[in-house]
Amino acid sequence: MRKKLNKFINRMRISSLEKQPKVFCISMQRTGTTSTGQFFKDHGLRWSGWGSDKRNNWSQLWALCDYESIFASEEFRLANAYEDSPWWYSKFYEELYKRFPDAKFILLKRDPSKWYKSVLSRAQDGVMGAVNTHCMNYAREAELNQLIEAGTPQKQLTSVSGEKPMSMKNMEEHYTTCYLEHFDNATEFFNKNQPDALYAGELEDPKKWQKIGHFLGIDVADDYESHKNDGH
Repeated sequence: MRKKLNKFINRMRISSLEKQPKVFCISMQRTGTTSTGQFFKDHGLRWSGWGSDKRNNWSQLWALCDYESIFASEEFRLANAYEDSPWWYSKFYEELYKRFPDAKFILLKRDPSKWYKSVLSRAQDGVMGAVNTHCMNYAREAELNQLIEAGTPQKQLTSVSGEKPMSMKNMEEHYTTCYLEHFDNATEFFNKNQPDALYAGELEDPKKWQKIGHFLGIDVADDYESHKNDGH
């Protein structure tokens, strides 16, 4: 009897929490996403980051367009602030906006050349993230199809670790074009649908956290800073 009561109470708690307004960071990787997650945590939001994606396989569910399984997962339902994958993935913000019309969205941008050098450094001789989702987000689907046709093991295409069968080297123009298009497409979408749902700013802006706080209705100290993974 007690176990059933506890389950009922937990269901009611989750049901109550998931009705609260959400905020999604849709900045591309290496654009202050981890720092944004720290900002969420520092200001009392129920943060969900890369660990949640890894535990729940959200990126691969996104690749399958199985959005309902993402939204139904307990970690998603318990959180109200999200950063990292899959939230920044290609035009996923359109689905998030449709599903959560009261949500807020944060989009930061940095110098494209510096961004490319940062992702290239992190990717080393491969690509960032799993090959299949990487290709879907960076306009390299034709190469992904070639790898599939060549019999590349599925695990090698869907794993975020291990040796990758493709690289990001010598492709600065391609990647920076994708980077800028993501920012432009997202801002255009929200300008057309609900301008006040999006905060779009510069990563280098020294007052970005105070501006984001104002956007979210959160008091942020004048001297607050958040620097995570800022080595590149």
